[in-house]
Amino acid sequence: ELGIGHVTITINAIDPDVGKEIYPWVFDEGVRYEGREAAALLISRQLQGVEELAKRGILVKVNSIMIPGVNDKHLVEVSKKVKELGATLHNVTPLIIAPGSQYEKDGRKAPRPRELNQLQEQLSEGGTKLMRHCRQCRADAVGLLGQDRNQDFQLETMEADPVIDLDAREQFQQELDIKIRQRLIAKENRRTILDENKKTRVAVASRGGDKVNQHFGHATEFMIFDTDGTEVKFIGIRKIQAYCHGTADCNGDKDETLQEITSILSDCRILLSSGIGDAPRAVLNKAGVLPLVRKGGIQEAILESVKYGSYFENINISKG
Repeated sequence: ELGIGHVTITINAIDPDVGKEIYPWVFDEGVRYEGREAAALLISRQLQGVEELAKRGILVKVNSIMIPGVNDKHLVEVSKKVKELGATLHNVTPLIIAPGSQYEKDGRKAPRPRELNQLQEQLSEGGTKLMRHCRQCRADAVGLLGQDRNQDFQLETMEADPVIDLDAREQFQQELDIKIRQRLIAKENRRTILDENKKTRVAVASRGGDKVNQHFGHATEFMIFDTDGTEVKFIGIRKIQAYCHGTADCNGDKDETLQEITSILSDCRILLSSGIGDAPRAVLNKAGVLPLVRKGGIQEAILESVKYGSYFENINISKG
């Protein structure tokens, strides 16, 4: 009746004993509920909402925040339950510790990228359709204001089983094998910082537009890519607390913040940004992450940086 086709619901727990650690209280019709009772009330309404929306043919996406030590193991059960009730998509994002929050006072830490990836893989194995590209502030939306693309993403289309043409697939596989062999031959003649059959992980600071166009100190997230020197594959988004605030002032706890950022990027070989200060550059170099200043298209910048990475690393070593 209202033309609503998509609804997103945040569900962080389906067990009140877990939920009470996330939601200390709930207001309902002027009455304040606390602890387990509050969590039970909230969860019952959330699950009822998912079920009723799905019955009406509305595409339901469930968002969950991964909170280590609270619901990280429990989210597998959350995913199973919402799928049973008719949710189509599940998006799991890491906890971001806000300064002054109760979680910061309790000493909790955000999940490591590897922990988040492991959980996402576990959910995928259970048959859940996951979103891995979601970013805050509705940056995962499709289309523009005044240009509704709702009809491009219908529930029926998403749930339909594809019709497989076996002959076409075999032909495609043969063509793909030829391309792979050609690329492997070309790769033999290309100097990169890679050992044979290994990939390089690259972090990129970007404000959007598929470009390297953000200063390291102002980044609140990094785009993560893997490359073999020929192709570039997007892995996901990693959230961080910005090293600097505004145009000049840096976080008061910048040493601690920098260590947290370094830990989050510990599996990356290269960091690309439009600018970076001497202090974070030195810390990242020491941790084995090569910070390079680049501007322009992300894919081109990654391939160029990987190709000449050994040269830049040798320069840094000689300076050290």
